[in-house]
Amino acid sequence: MTNSCLPCRGIQRLTPATIFNRPGLSQIRYKAGDYGQFLESMLAAISDTAPHLGNREAARLALGNLRTRETDDPSIALMDAWSVLADVLTFYQERFANEAFLGTATRPESLHELSRLLGYEPRPGLSSSVLLSFEVDDRSDEVRIPAGTAAKSTPRPGTPDQPQTFETSDDFAARADWNAIRPRLTQPQNLAQGTLAELKRVYVKGTGLRIEPNDWLAIGNAESLDKPELKQVREVEERTSPIDQQVTVLHLVVDPLSVAELLAEIEMAFNHYFADVKATGLFQNTVTDNLDKLLGNS
Repeated sequence: MTNSCLPCRGIQRLTPATIFNRPGLSQIRYKAGDYGQFLESMLAAISDTAPHLGNREAARLALGNLRTRETDDPSIALMDAWSVLADVLTFYQERFANEAFLGTATRPESLHELSRLLGYEPRPGLSSSVLLSFEVDDRSDEVRIPAGTAAKSTPRPGTPDQPQTFETSDDFAARADWNAIRPRLTQPQNLAQGTLAELKRVYVKGTGLRIEPNDWLAIGNAESLDKPELKQVREVEERTSPIDQQVTVLHLVVDPLSVAELLAEIEMAFNHYFADVKATGLFQNTVTDNLDKLLGNS
């Protein structure tokens, strides 16, 4: 009588599976195996052809004499159930592993917890707000518009934007006499003397101004024409205003060098460049005098 198990031939252990993930993936693999691999590995463990058993004598141990591989057998059915359980558990294990990395996390809670490791706390989401104008029938005297009245935005043609619904926050009255009132779509720039140092952007009418990033601007008003504020351009953006005007937005460096600091940088670069040049005393004094005049030291 032979101890061979014909249905068991070719079965081998497939778990734990080899895990390899190349860089830059949106999802990583972290499962030790799937249902089929777990079941085949358990069947291999009781088969006399399993490599880890070594010989026929070891196959007689435990379930070594089990010859059936039908799923209606209680032993095989138990292995089948454990394979399903292992597949489910490793699925959740893989999901947990993906949530542990910024590049693969999908849940906001995971991203918040990861950011807290760096001491960063994301701000909660806030709904946007707009100003709405209602036009009332001229034959009406006064109309009460209740809170919660919905109004939809109209996206510009050719853009992927979707209509957004806004609702009024309070009850208010509207009159036909107010139809002539139009909302202000633009406002003048604030270039007061005390605000120039913190100025972040400047709006200029027209486009194609030949202003490039890293260019310097002298910005002033009637109060500061003799001492303009020097600002360095960080970014140049051309856009169309809400009233269909072509404008150029100059985004500025927040903390540029002052005039004194800028000239000091020029002097430092000049001295470094001519460090090896043995200039005459007259030449050196002339350069120093000119810089002193620019700095206001004379």
